[in-house]
Amino acid sequence: MKLSYRWLARHLPDLPAPEVLAGDLTRLGLEVDRYGTWGEELGSIRLVEVLARRPHPGADHLAVVTVDDGRNRVEVVTGARDGLPGQRVWWAPPGTRLPDGRTIGPATLRGVVSQGMLLSAAEAGFQAPGELWVHAGPEPPGTTLLELLGGPDTVYELELTPNLAAYAQSVQGVARELAALYGRPLPPEPPAFPGWGEGGPLAVEVEDPTACPLYTLVEWRVAGEDPAPLWMQALLRAVGQRPLGGVVDLTNFVLFGWGQPLHAFDADAVELPVRVCRARPGERLVTLDGVERVLDPADLVIADAGRVLGLAGVMGGLDSGVRPGTRRIYLESAHFAAPVVFRTLKRHDLASEAALRFGKGSDPALAPAGPALVAAYAGGLLEPTGRSARVGRVPEPPAVPWHPGRIRALLGVNWDDRRLEEALGRLGFRVSGGMVHAPSWRREVTGSHDLAEDVARLEGYEAVGERLPVGPTVLGARDAAWVRADRVRDLAAAAGYQELLTPSYTGPDAPADPVGGPEALAPIRIVNPLRDRESWLRTGLLATLREAWLYNRDRDVEPQPVFEVAPVYGRPGGGEAVAEPLTLAALLPLAAPEAWPGTGSLYQLKGLVELVAERLGWAVAFGPLEAEHPWFHPGRSLAILGPDGRRQGLLGELRAEFWAPARMRGRVAGLEWRLPLAVEPALPVIRHAPRFPAVVRDLSFVVPEESGWAEWEAVLAAARPPRLEAWRLMDRFRGGFGLSFTVRFTFRAPDRTLTDAEVDGDMARLMAALEVRGARVRGAST
Repeated sequence: MKLSYRWLARHLPDLPAPEVLAGDLTRLGLEVDRYGTWGEELGSIRLVEVLARRPHPGADHLAVVTVDDGRNRVEVVTGARDGLPGQRVWWAPPGTRLPDGRTIGPATLRGVVSQGMLLSAAEAGFQAPGELWVHAGPEPPGTTLLELLGGPDTVYELELTPNLAAYAQSVQGVARELAALYGRPLPPEPPAFPGWGEGGPLAVEVEDPTACPLYTLVEWRVAGEDPAPLWMQALLRAVGQRPLGGVVDLTNFVLFGWGQPLHAFDADAVELPVRVCRARPGERLVTLDGVERVLDPADLVIADAGRVLGLAGVMGGLDSGVRPGTRRIYLESAHFAAPVVFRTLKRHDLASEAALRFGKGSDPALAPAGPALVAAYAGGLLEPTGRSARVGRVPEPPAVPWHPGRIRALLGVNWDDRRLEEALGRLGFRVSGGMVHAPSWRREVTGSHDLAEDVARLEGYEAVGERLPVGPTVLGARDAAWVRADRVRDLAAAAGYQELLTPSYTGPDAPADPVGGPEALAPIRIVNPLRDRESWLRTGLLATLREAWLYNRDRDVEPQPVFEVAPVYGRPGGGEAVAEPLTLAALLPLAAPEAWPGTGSLYQLKGLVELVAERLGWAVAFGPLEAEHPWFHPGRSLAILGPDGRRQGLLGELRAEFWAPARMRGRVAGLEWRLPLAVEPALPVIRHAPRFPAVVRDLSFVVPEESGWAEWEAVLAAARPPRLEAWRLMDRFRGGFGLSFTVRFTFRAPDRTLTDAEVDGDMARLMAALEVRGARVRGAST
């Protein structure tokens, strides 16, 4: 939230210096993320008087204007029809930086040098009639636009926690907090709009009073096309709002100043009665942002006799909004239930300024006060016709039991009741009859814990003191499977991968379970999703890792090896049972060209699986993919198999289809592995350091072209002699004789040095097992 120092001073005069105020805001819990000066660039824009105007010698549509800024006379070329002798207009001299980012410099236009530029109001970031911004005030030439606005402003960017956002998301809300901190009276609250229906009632029907406890509608006559006052436009610009026109700026001023969202309908586009009701299935609405939205029956809408006019509390419709030429408006000021608005904004992914306030809980007392604020600041923009409607009433603010002892216990202080009551009174609370009555803007208060937090904020957390909590301790324990999952995380991080945490929700277009197979997970739909793109539970991690990877890439973050260990969800084989297997997924940028062995290769990703399996005592094997996979390159991918031969996961180089519709620069490998966490890890075997030397033999053998190393490693494991300590694949070579593997065997006995004859016998046993399965030994060496 952006906060203007000058705007805040209108609600709470005599503020401390901006830098002191920043500390006070943070002390109250209104954390100041940053603050700075707004408007300095307007100090270059000066008021000048037009002395003379002559046609441009080289262009009929241009004119050369001589202007005086009080010190110098310069010539400026303009295409505007304004800028007549005697008028005062705004001039951007060379070097001025405009709000749209342009920097003005001297320019030669059709042979005439133009010293800067005469500005329209829009080019200066404001609204005013005319092609040039003609000034009618008494200020002399040479006055800067910044001086006219009263000098630069200080703007704070606040990080509001959810509890404060409900009542401090406006200038008035922040002013209340500061007044309480400074021990000053709270700023006055606006009065309710007087004379409801004096000029005749407007037909309004509220079909769901629970979702809309109070609804008001007031008819106004639009007096003209005049913009909002310049001071109001400047305040809106300081908080990041572009001036859009008199009526819209006026409603935005009330929204940001007091926190009450208003909406103006073009009265000539509305057929009474106005109804507050739920949407019908299949209804559509084009909102003010130009997007056509399909409405849900749970959406609360504003409708007239024949169609939907807007999403209640979120955004109005495009064809019923205020536009140039609007002569009458119906001004809506209402109070909508926070859960209803919050679900609608999530469902449609439409976080408007109004929805952000209604969705967190607005002050219902502001609904009848909204039209009064408009009347107070409308000036000559709007005139009330007298026709209005008010349906419902302001709900009573909450009251909670007064338990000062409970507050003292929560804070760990011994402050007396009077001190606690005085602190709460500064915030607008009232203690009476054993109850604490909250002000209308504090509807989130439910008990002593909320009151304790308010007292601590005002008195200062440093006054609470430091003390360790006292209470019973309970020895905690974690499920063994989750302990093993943490071990997997540690191993992946130690292997050089960075851990990511990605959302468990996904959209209806999410890909199928990437592991696949007979036990592939069928997706599960969420019963009450907040929005369509979060309506299903994920069946795999690679897709969500991809989104995080692309997000970082688009922000020029160098691709890094990443992983995640998290549950996925689904019904195995499409049955009724639900499974939540913990899964390890990883993405690894590959070196180009691929080197083996080495970093940035598929073997590094395969090594991660082998490392995890070895440290946790799990038996895994690797085999080819039985069928082409939509994500993994054929011939550059492997299936991860369990001891029973069932597929547990996949790893390999990812195809371009995995990234579509985005494009990925470079080659990337991916891994998705359902972790066998239910398998008890094998107990570690501790062996004495060997006392006798090992005997090493290398063996090369030719195998059928279609076979893989995993198949032959299984043959060696089945025929393993007792004295064979280990073996390692040294080389894979394809020549004129076919495909061959070279393996290094290590033999050792614990009680003696082996003889050549003993090792020869073991090697013969291994070679015989290989030959039975169709291998042909090329030769052996010692």
